[in-house]
Amino acid sequence: MQLNSPSDRLQVVASPVFELLAIMFRVHAHEHLLKHHTRDISVQPLELNHWVERKRSMIPEAIRKELAVFFDFESYFGLTLIWFAWKHEVHDSLDSLTEKLLDTPSQEWFPFLLQTGYFVHKNVDDHDPAQVHALIQSSNLPEAEKWKATYLFIHADQTKQRLIQLIQDIRPYVEDDLNQYMQLQNEHVQTLNRYMEEHGEDAFMQIFKTMLQMETKGEEPLKLVLAPTIAFYDTHSYSELNDCILLVYGSKKFEACSTQTMDKAQILSAFKILADEKRLEIIRLLRQGPLYGYELAQRLNLSNSTVSHHLSSLVSLGIIEAVRKENRIYYEHRADQIEKLMEQMRIALIGT
Repeated sequence: MQLNSPSDRLQVVASPVFELLAIMFRVHAHEHLLKHHTRDISVQPLELNHWVERKRSMIPEAIRKELAVFFDFESYFGLTLIWFAWKHEVHDSLDSLTEKLLDTPSQEWFPFLLQTGYFVHKNVDDHDPAQVHALIQSSNLPEAEKWKATYLFIHADQTKQRLIQLIQDIRPYVEDDLNQYMQLQNEHVQTLNRYMEEHGEDAFMQIFKTMLQMETKGEEPLKLVLAPTIAFYDTHSYSELNDCILLVYGSKKFEACSTQTMDKAQILSAFKILADEKRLEIIRLLRQGPLYGYELAQRLNLSNSTVSHHLSSLVSLGIIEAVRKENRIYYEHRADQIEKLMEQMRIALIGT
């Protein structure tokens, strides 16, 4: 199933590799994902909760422990295989992925593990242990994850073998789910096609710009490669490569972003989003000038994942925006949108 796009700036891929990685992340980090991404936590996705419980009860403890190593919410090293698989064109086959991992020397593979957004790469020689160690120590990872990253680097050969073994071990427990989810991926592409036919490509692109928290502001946009998954639910992850942005997202995320009108539930959500001291501090900092995520995390003494959660919430309200400048995404304050939001909240409180 392909996306019926009239231009070459959009592409959709159905990937069992991306879906399996999303499943692995979901099984381990489900509660964290709900807390950080589900818009209204009071509305629990019961079917998803039950699915996670069933999977956890089926999967042996030894495998769950390995999931905790590679799919921790504060580091998510295992998800970097998305970028690895795409770059080496093995995203359409789990067997091809494992074969490519086996064939790739550990020194060439390990740098992919550090492409999580927690690291600021400044001409680091990935083959130099001292430089890699310094990179890890300067990252915005929690202390325990820094120690883990250092251990994984020192034992890079063993790390790669463990990750390959984990993929092989978990497949029998999720094979049926994976087959079903691949069918649902195709159904989701049909939904994308219908939306594009009804609203046009520009409106369609704007949904994913919102999801990416990004405005190009006149720059020539990179090609956007869409990779829907079911297990991500309302989570997304993206990698900005030389020629494209690879966006792996949950199908529920598209549903949320394609809702245009702000109803009573969304007004209530806005009050909840703004009733947080750290988010108000982010707005105050951005009033002074644009900052990128790592800078905000450092100034607020928060982890990247926590700052990303706050930024995502504020971007969803339209009161800050993200602008790509060279290889970084900067966040900017939008005073006009804040005024519009305050007016809608005022009306909700006291009427017109």
